[in-house]
Amino acid sequence: MSKILVLDVDGVLIRDHHVLHEVKRRCEAYVAKKLPGCDAAETNARLYLSHGHTAKGLRDVYGADTTDFNSFVYQSRVFECLYEVIYGTDFQSDAKQIHELISEGWKVTLFSNAPYEWTQAVAFAISDEVRVSCFQGVKPEPIAYSSFPKAVAKIYVDDSLKNLGAVRWEPNWHPVHFSCSDEFEHPMWCPQAGSVDDILCLARNISLPPCIE
Repeated sequence: MSKILVLDVDGVLIRDHHVLHEVKRRCEAYVAKKLPGCDAAETNARLYLSHGHTAKGLRDVYGADTTDFNSFVYQSRVFECLYEVIYGTDFQSDAKQIHELISEGWKVTLFSNAPYEWTQAVAFAISDEVRVSCFQGVKPEPIAYSSFPKAVAKIYVDDSLKNLGAVRWEPNWHPVHFSCSDEFEHPMWCPQAGSVDDILCLARNISLPPCIE
């Protein structure tokens, strides 16, 4: 049976606190630029939780022009931080394990709300066989999931329960919640993973029902 391992990027493959903090800091700076006088940290967090993406929240709620969001947030300094991580020892250890899964016949797709350049850099650091999906809509919008083949089993790993919940009842989607925190109360409706090793162990051993055509 054909199977796809669908992986979120930030918070799953990229877990380095410095990189994630830099992205968050730039998002907050962008919010402050568009909404002077607001509590940028609180507003950014609220927009991200409610809309899945800061820029989408700014557009939908405030009617802001966010065409410069990616160029503002994902500036060269942020990419430098990313490169330090993806070519470092820890990430390359994870990449080696994912590459081994690909050699076993799995398809791997990175599924992110981050811009293509960001996601593609992570994909290339793993293998040129890793695909990228970040072209339609924004997770958790239904259209964001529409580019995946329907009649193929998809093990989908994300650190956002809202993103996972969007396909909780969809046929052939098998959500896995990623969390490194022992204090988090995990949901009962999907398995959990706390490392790439956990993800691959689950992928290799999970018993999947026959696909629904």
